[in-house]
Amino acid sequence: MGGSRYLLLVSFRRDGRAVATPLWFAEIDGVLCARTGRESGKAKRIRRQGCVLIAPCNWRGRPRGAVARAQARILDHDDTAVAERALTARYGVVRRVYSRLVPTRDAVYIEVGFDGA
Repeated sequence: MGGSRYLLLVSFRRDGRAVATPLWFAEIDGVLCARTGRESGKAKRIRRQGCVLIAPCNWRGRPRGAVARAQARILDHDDTAVAERALTARYGVVRRVYSRLVPTRDAVYIEVGFDGA
């Protein structure tokens, strides 16, 4: 993601409309991971259809690079600890504070792999 601190994740509603969201992300073995609310719209859209678009972006969601097709899925509970460690390692103290303010029991982790990955 070209050194960007944010990932623009574009998921799609049932009617095909795109919904773009900037997210913190970390890379684990060539796969990107991010955290979101269990009942968030993006989690529901990914559960229904994992085909997404991604791009590096700024904190407001403005793209700062090429858009790529990718496949997203919600991680199983067993894989979430690795994803959270990667996010904490990447964002440091800011992530630790955020994690204390936003309860993890209401969170799921998204794995994003490039098409063919």
